[in-house]
Amino acid sequence: MRILLSSIENIRDDALTRLGLSVGLRVSEIVTIRTSEIDFDRGLIRIWDEKKDKWRLVMPTLEAMSAIKKYLKTLPKQPRYLFSVTAKTVERIIQRYTKKALEVMISWHSLRTTYVSRSVELEQSPAVVMTNTGDSPATILKYYAKLPEVVMRRFVEGKSVIPGERL
Repeated sequence: MRILLSSIENIRDDALTRLGLSVGLRVSEIVTIRTSEIDFDRGLIRIWDEKKDKWRLVMPTLEAMSAIKKYLKTLPKQPRYLFSVTAKTVERIIQRYTKKALEVMISWHSLRTTYVSRSVELEQSPAVVMTNTGDSPATILKYYAKLPEVVMRRFVEGKSVIPGERL
């Protein structure tokens, strides 16, 4: 994903992509983020979850929050919505940059699943992933149930189930 991020020249598109990769938002959620819902002090963004019909807080990476702040500083005035684009435009943006950087077009949904897959590989808490994506425990469990062998090995080698056993 570093190749993709380094190919993005537009500040808005960079913020958009970094946010998507850092929390796995649905495209419908990313285009409806109001700037008033961003809490830079706490590093949180309040998201309206259309599927569950309620608000949830997501915690983007500091890098993503910094990119958002940088993008907002370039605007003459603070907009109502963070990204004043449609879902279709977001899809086109991602497809354009992935085609250029990776020589294959990837959808926004693929970025979303990349977030979940990378979170599994990095042993991130399923609770954090579930909160950030808004997905159900059953959906997230499907990813965690298929751990790559290298990740399983880290778990086995790092945490003994036998009391007093030295690793």
